[in-house]
Order: sequence, then structure tokens, then C-alpha cells
Amino acid sequence: PSGGRPLEEMNEQQGIASGGQAEQQELLRPCQTAYPEKSKWFLLFTIYVAIGVDSTFYSIIMPFLPLYLQKMGISQTQTGILFASYGVATAAVSLVAGPFVDRKGWRKLTLVFSLFFFAAATAMFAFTNTYFSLVLARS
Repeated sequence: PSGGRPLEEMNEQQGIASGGQAEQQELLRPCQTAYPEKSKWFLLFTIYVAIGVDSTFYSIIMPFLPLYLQKMGISQTQTGILFASYGVATAAVSLVAGPFVDRKGWRKLTLVFSLFFFAAATAMFAFTNTYFSLVLARS
């Protein structure tokens, strides 16, 4: 039971007819994933490593990026757009994909694809030489 209240009291407040104890616990069980505990820790570890690598990469690259862009002939406005594109793209995708993934229950699949695209975008950002591809990789 959650909150320390008895199951019967919570069921009464929610208007659930009293049935068997197993049925009551099934109704009140918090959301759980269908993944074994080891899988959860592996995914969590993978995400932490990806974020750590990303943070390290961008903290090394970002101080030099404006100089690199200036050498490419990119204006300060375009540099600002490049830096802002990550936040705008993240917000737009999260607002649309978040509820969809929650509804479908595709969390693990989404994490795997996200990590794949994350790696591809980081590689593209590292090896590109045009402004458009930089914005695309950053978004």
C-alpha cells in the first residue's frame, strides 16, 4: 500500500468494490516496468555514460566552436542559432514524443533509438564542415 493507508481505505476512497486481496493489490500497485532489475541498471548506466561522453565532448569543443565558425565565415547570429537549435529541437521532440511513448509503452525501444541517434549526431557534429550539417547534427 502506498502512503501507509490500508488497501481497504484507499479502495473505498476510489470507489473500488472490495474483492480479493490480490485483486486490490493489482489495482493499487504503482506503475512498474516489465524489465528485470539488471536491465534497468544497464540502461541507466548506458545513459549516464552517454551523457558523460556528450558533456565531455561539448565542454572541450564548445569554447573553440565560435572561433571555428568565424573561420568558416559564419555570422554571430548564425552561431547563436546553432547554439539554440539543440534546446529548441529537444523541447519540440519531447513535447510530441513523450506522451506518445508513454501511451504506447515503448520506453526501452525509444532509449535504444535515442542513444543510436545521439551517437550518430555526435559523430556528424565532429566530422562536418558545413553550417547546415552542424545545425542538423546539433538539433
